[in-house]
Amino acid sequence: SAFVISTGTSTEFTSPDDLLFDPPTSVIAVDIFGNQDRVVNGVQFHTDRAGLGAAVTGEGVVSSGGVTLTTGLVNQIDNWSTGATGPAFTGGTAGSAANLSEIMRDIRWANAGAGQTINVGITGLLPGGLYSLQLLFNEGADRNRRFDIGVNGLLAVDDYDSEGGNGVYNPSNSFVYSGEFNADGTGALNIILGREPLPGDPNNTAFGGADNNAILQGVVVHYIPEPSTSALLGLGMLALVAGRRRRS
Repeated sequence: SAFVISTGTSTEFTSPDDLLFDPPTSVIAVDIFGNQDRVVNGVQFHTDRAGLGAAVTGEGVVSSGGVTLTTGLVNQIDNWSTGATGPAFTGGTAGSAANLSEIMRDIRWANAGAGQTINVGITGLLPGGLYSLQLLFNEGADRNRRFDIGVNGLLAVDDYDSEGGNGVYNPSNSFVYSGEFNADGTGALNIILGREPLPGDPNNTAFGGADNNAILQGVVVHYIPEPSTSALLGLGMLALVAGRRRRS
């Protein structure tokens, strides 16, 4: 791939089973500009479109379980991805493939030529807590779009290719950027997507691809629990026993 990942991974997904959906550790999942709330593999997605979801408190704002996700208001498109059908997913629990397909149909997007970026702020997290972040993308047509991804002021991906960097388009090629990040001291994660938005960007050269208009279709956040004291003690005892066996 032509993009450079500083932290995390980018992978293609064709099924809900390719993504992390763990209801016990799920913190918040948002269908960006979706037309209703939906459940995928037991995880509740909330649309951020005002008037269409149970957890929407304002256009682009979702609050659930004390956590609030705010998507900066830029531009949006209904039925962006492959028209009336959405990507053809398979697998998952009953109805999940169809629900994920619907989630991937609509986008919010930023006009790079006008200096816009997509800004996603998540508050109400555990200060310093470790979280899994998944950002979902599907181009819906053969486009070679490039933009940077930053989290909490640090560059995560330089010149991300929303087609995943493999250079091969098909109507189902959806991609997820995944990374593990600590919330800051206020319990927040701040995500930015756009053309060369960060001072720490090592590139800052003329962009490649068709344009730098960032797109976004879904955000999924899970908490990563710290190992319990008993579990750590158990691991320590195993290491001690193993060491004794090696010495005997």
